[in-house]
Amino acid sequence: MLGLLPLVLAVGCTSKAPAQNVEAVATPIFTSNADAPSNAATLNVTSSGQLGKIVVDREGFTLYRFDKDTAKPPKANCAGSCALTWLPVPGDDPGITVQGINQSLVGQVQRADETSQLTLGGWPLYRYAQDHKPGDTAGQGQQGAWFAITPDGKKAGSP
Repeated sequence: MLGLLPLVLAVGCTSKAPAQNVEAVATPIFTSNADAPSNAATLNVTSSGQLGKIVVDREGFTLYRFDKDTAKPPKANCAGSCALTWLPVPGDDPGITVQGINQSLVGQVQRADETSQLTLGGWPLYRYAQDHKPGDTAGQGQQGAWFAITPDGKKAGSP
């Protein structure tokens, strides 16, 4: 009988309440380049043909925004299998640096899975798994909802 006590206690402690949506506010999280550790996340700006200026990560991979997310308030809606193709850019690195981007536009949002994701202009940032080398922009226009992001948080290639 005592052997069942932990199971009874564990079952009695689980909540059947539905998960609640939490609205998040983008929180600025950056440091100066001098203070950043050498392996810190970095956002850079590069020029990409017809797309113009776009944001890339420290390895030169294009970063994207998703039209089904929201910027005000910031909310990431790509989860599950979507997040296996569109990789959320982690936002929990205290040493994030930015180059060529207004630092006040960089923040983070808490995802439904309790992880933190980097934002730009309130838009959650993603890397496309099918971009195989730095500079690839294969994710541009995918499903009519995915776009490389500009340094001011807008869709690349838009007028």
